[in-house]
Amino acid sequence: MDVAAAPGGALLTTPALLEDLQQRKQALKQAAQTPVERATIEIVALLFQSILTEERIPATVRVWFA
Repeated sequence: MDVAAAPGGALLTTPALLEDLQQRKQALKQAAQTPVERATIEIVALLFQSILTEERIPATVRVWFA
């Protein structure tokens, strides 16, 4: 399990970051008014998910994208 320190000093784990991303994605998709907006939100969320789960990127760098 990867752990990194957030700018405020809190420790963040990859599963916690992914859960937060999932919650934000759902909230944004509910607020979206068109299918295009929902698709855009989904694509951007997938990009962030890919970054957050990429083992070749150090945890200290991945936290920047959180």
